Amino acid sequence: FNLVEGKRFINVNYVPGYDKKGILTRILVLSFDITELKQNEQELLIAKEKAEENERKIKEKSEEIENFFSCTIDLLCIANMDGYFVRLNKEWENTFSFSIEELLESRFIDFVHPDDKDSTLDMISQLKDQKVIVNFINRFRCKNGTYRWIEWKSYPYGNKIYATARDISSKITIQNELRENKEQLRFAFEGSNDGLWDVDLKTGKVFISQRGCEILGYKPEEMNDVMKIWHELVHPDDLPYTNECLQAHLDGKAAVFEVEQRLHMKSGEWKWILARGKVVSRDKNGTPTRITGTHTDITERKQAEKKIQENERNLMLKNEELLNANNIAEESEE
Repeated sequence: FNLVEGKRFINVNYVPGYDKKGILTRILVLSFDITELKQNEQELLIAKEKAEENERKIKEKSEEIENFFSCTIDLLCIANMDGYFVRLNKEWENTFSFSIEELLESRFIDFVHPDDKDSTLDMISQLKDQKVIVNFINRFRCKNGTYRWIEWKSYPYGNKIYATARDISSKITIQNELRENKEQLRFAFEGSNDGLWDVDLKTGKVFISQRGCEILGYKPEEMNDVMKIWHELVHPDDLPYTNECLQAHLDGKAAVFEVEQRLHMKSGEWKWILARGKVVSRDKNGTPTRITGTHTDITERKQAEKKIQENERNLMLKNEELLNANNIAEESEE
């Protein structure tokens, strides 16, 4: 019914009345206002539809999370503050060879390397204080007894820890190898008494090792501009040939850059240096972007060569004098 105050729902029941002969003589009409009931039914229907929609969305989200949890290459886990894993993704089995069940049955601290347990317990204590932990690194045991380096990002929420971790063992191995190679290279250069230099051809910046600076009597901070170093340190008589040799190597016409040149020391003296270098990187167009090499002090060798040349020259002069004297003596006898 459409009423002044709005639409109303009315439940109407008709009850017929008959006389003794069975003739309809009256009709009893019973009506009830069921508007509120209809409104409640409508609200329940809408609520049911919303609940079904929410349930569908929750299911979809759960499936998305499950797929993400399963397919990611990272180590994902949920743990409690008591020290036990609650949930792990498949990558844990792939990385450590333990089954998920084996990992869930033990405290995670039991898998941590003995040398890393104190720092790990300290990290857990911070998580209990609801502090986020990022870039924490420790070693986690594999089933065969070896250990993998793991980097963690952990987020506490109540009594739970939500963490993502990544196996960085290869990265650590490479870093250790680079560190060892760097140390070996440093020891080799210290043993050889040579200086090391490295030039960024794009920026013009140059690195010269401590020994390389010591050879010329400079401090490292005084030798950070390659163009200034190049034109101010190289002897004017040696600069054209040095540039020619360098350009030949940069252009690919010479396998290496190698030249003997005089460099200006801070004391004002000139020192003979054997410079060797090689382009170690080029851009996509083939243009050199970086060159690395060594400086060797050959001043003593040059001085020795000069001494030998002087001795040879003196010897030749003396031989000429003796020859002249002998000729004069022979002429006198005649």
